[in-house]
Amino acid sequence: MGFRGQSKGRKYELVAIITHHGREPSKGHYTTDAQYPNGRWLRFDDASVYAIGTNKVLHDEAYVLFYRQL
Repeated sequence: MGFRGQSKGRKYELVAIITHHGREPSKGHYTTDAQYPNGRWLRFDDASVYAIGTNKVLHDEAYVLFYRQL
């Protein structure tokens, strides 16, 4: 299950996050965390894909957040 929010009667669920790792946007590294249909979170890091806990999603510094309307 993703993180849910509400705005003016609309409900949203967090489904993916792009995170930048580095001091400058033009330098560093990007990873993506995405929620799999079964509710688990996966981290995409170059050629690696692995499951991560919800606590990892909550503590990363997000660059771009993706939501879907419920």
